Amino acid sequence: MEELKSQKSIKLSSSWKNRKEYHGMKNTKFYNSYRSMITRCNGTAGFSSIKKYKDKGITVCDRWRGNFKNFYEDMFPSWQEGLTIDRIDNSKG
Repeated sequence: MEELKSQKSIKLSSSWKNRKEYHGMKNTKFYNSYRSMITRCNGTAGFSSIKKYKDKGITVCDRWRGNFKNFYEDMFPSWQEGLTIDRIDNSKG
């Protein structure tokens, strides 16, 4: 039983390590905008985000969901401090 437990831990640890992508932008405003967008649309930012985003069917596109590198490639060239990410048509939810 102990051997199986350790093998499982190793497998989970190594797969978690492989998932991490080190981009060096974790503590930047740009990365924070990305993370905030993801948590709002997933409904993990609290009850308010569930009502304002998730319950209305507002999602993040497949290219950006879970892939900061793609978001960076698409948005960083035109990014300026102070800009925000908004829904295309707020009246539709």
